[in-house]
Amino acid sequence: MRSNIEAPTPYILIVSRNPAEMRILIETLTNKGFRLSIVRDGTQGYNRALATSPDLALLQTDGCNVDGHAMVRMLKSHPLTSYMPVFLISFSASPQDRLSGLKAGAVDYISQPFAIEEVIERIRIHLQLSRLSKLAQLEEPQEFDISEDESLVRSARAALGSSLADPPTVEELADSLGIAERRLLQALRRCLGISYSQFIRIERLIKAQFLLAKTSLRISEIAYEVGFSDGANFSTAFKKRVGMTPAAFRKMNSR
Repeated sequence: MRSNIEAPTPYILIVSRNPAEMRILIETLTNKGFRLSIVRDGTQGYNRALATSPDLALLQTDGCNVDGHAMVRMLKSHPLTSYMPVFLISFSASPQDRLSGLKAGAVDYISQPFAIEEVIERIRIHLQLSRLSKLAQLEEPQEFDISEDESLVRSARAALGSSLADPPTVEELADSLGIAERRLLQALRRCLGISYSQFIRIERLIKAQFLLAKTSLRISEIAYEVGFSDGANFSTAFKKRVGMTPAAFRKMNSR
């Protein structure tokens, strides 16, 4: 099934402790018709990205209250933002910093001062690649509409509810939704590109982020609440997905 969806105006999130340093780039993007959202620190940027689903993010790492590479890992670990190309921008990035940023999931690393038109062209290229990737997924022969897949994934999340400590098997969850196991796995693959076990792990860590930010539960209690029997394993899994320890994430969100 071929999609006739027209490309909407690209929406770009900019995270910069001092937007004045990026004034010319911001003005150029605005003049070229891009929609922009500008925040001053990493915590705001992460929350804004989850709330508004930008097409691309520009993250100035100098002076950011959250390590830029950690923020990239956080964005890439969340299903709502994992698709989003992220550019890192810095005045003083060493070759090792650039390599670490790319390994964290950034698609490009830009050193300041930069050539405006070159940055604009890089942005256009990655927006086009991202759009082509989405269209390719829509154009695959499908038995079901993509919106139905998204609805099934939301229903699966709701059905899991408070059972993450002892989650149902894929057969049990599919049965509770009144669908075949194959149908649930198909929806997870097309919407999120992950398996059922990866889905459970991501949901556990998303809930852990919420509990760390919004409750006073001890980290060991949160680990148990989301299905980790061992606090050390929880901390390791959390750091691998989010880029920081549970304690550091809680401290960041308490500011």
